[in-house]
Amino acid sequence: MTGSIVAGVIDQAARQGESTAIEFKGQCITYKQLIAEAQVIATLIERSPTAGPVAIYAHRDPSTIAAIIGVLMAGRPYLPVNPADPANRRRVMMDAAGAEFIIDTTGMHSSFPAPSGEIRNADSSRCAGFRDVDSDDLAYVFFTSGSTGAPKGVPLSHGNAAAFVDWARARFAVSSEDRVGVYSPLYFDLSTFDLFVGLGSGATLVLVPDDLVMFGRAVQAYLREHSITILYTVPSALSSLLAGSSPEFPDLRLLILAGEAFPSRRLDQVRSCAPSARLFNLYGPIEANVVTCFEVTSKVAAGEPIPIGEPCSGAELMVDAPDSHGVGELVVSGPSVFTGYLSRPFAPPCPFMIKDGRRWYRTGDLAQRDGSTFLLRGRIDSRIKRRGYRIELDEVEMVIGSLSPQLAAAVVYVPDSDGSGQLHAFVATPGPQQVTQADVFEQCARGLPRYMWPDRVHFLPALPTGRTGKVDRQRLRELADSTSPPS
Repeated sequence: MTGSIVAGVIDQAARQGESTAIEFKGQCITYKQLIAEAQVIATLIERSPTAGPVAIYAHRDPSTIAAIIGVLMAGRPYLPVNPADPANRRRVMMDAAGAEFIIDTTGMHSSFPAPSGEIRNADSSRCAGFRDVDSDDLAYVFFTSGSTGAPKGVPLSHGNAAAFVDWARARFAVSSEDRVGVYSPLYFDLSTFDLFVGLGSGATLVLVPDDLVMFGRAVQAYLREHSITILYTVPSALSSLLAGSSPEFPDLRLLILAGEAFPSRRLDQVRSCAPSARLFNLYGPIEANVVTCFEVTSKVAAGEPIPIGEPCSGAELMVDAPDSHGVGELVVSGPSVFTGYLSRPFAPPCPFMIKDGRRWYRTGDLAQRDGSTFLLRGRIDSRIKRRGYRIELDEVEMVIGSLSPQLAAAVVYVPDSDGSGQLHAFVATPGPQQVTQADVFEQCARGLPRYMWPDRVHFLPALPTGRTGKVDRQRLRELADSTSPPS
């Protein structure tokens, strides 16, 4: 499969077909078995009359992984969908991506609920071949929070993905001796490391069951019992995993963090839990995957951020319009950067800039350069990173505000020392209060995934405004901070 990010997985199946590809709830799936199931799914897809991306309910189980591989084998891009998202959000995502049906592997090897019915139980004796793709062909679509009130589709090509996958395989020397703990959801972009770096290097993926992920002690025991050697996760998930305990992971050789800033005060605890592990801090927006890498080999001064490191994956970075302290917007160019959002025109400001004849993606992050290393210094807009997810506060406000034409809503973020923070929603209603806290949360349940819900809801007679008539968000942050429990 020339140019395909799944070619490495297929190659490993040819080399070591009887080796274990996935472990899950006592079940061991070999590379040969994984590819066989993927071929069945590829056959079903090739028989379908549609041509766009294929949506997949991203349960954390082996059949979901087989479905992802099968979709790519058929030469089609995949769209991972969180099955717990509200139905209308799932539909918006599928419509935007042009996905006409969705794979749901729950309770069977492959089930394709389609507008015309269901296609089940393909004849495995008539399996599909491998469709060649070019590096510019679409590999997958992830959705992220959108400032216009709807989620934004981020399409990435095989070439975009390969820039990271090829770099990561070489940088981390992943091999068939490794056991990769799959802790991040499969609808999250961190999963590309587990799937295409892990399986593409012949490693064994050990899936953390969905019913365990909310229980830190249970996950700790699971990772120890399964001798995990590589764990790739977001810092807030790691903080939750380590909360109130000091577990030991003696087999862990690589702990890789990405998705949000990691508090430097947690370093000593992390090192004591995994004394043999090398610790890496990666950075990159979903639109560019991973573009910097920093190996944490020494202490970081209290109150200072852990550097995001030097450019990787073939990326070039630049601090645009720096101030007197050298702080400006971080912009990225290179092979891992996407070409534009899915099925939507750019609303000002454009996410790209042209400089020196090249196209650069504007990350919205403030950064400072220290020699060849970069440091993050905050955000320039209302986008935040929380628990590894990017959230547009405008989208949360629009969903809450749609409760009533007369209602005004503003949402602010109050960070805490762990990097997770709280979302505070301020709601103003005319006259007597007509909206309750329960109404707000019911509306969020209808329109937002759980990680975007506010932690606290406050009611005001009117939202405070500044001299220009705009909502005074600084005042709202002060109000939120005064009501937040101490960290």
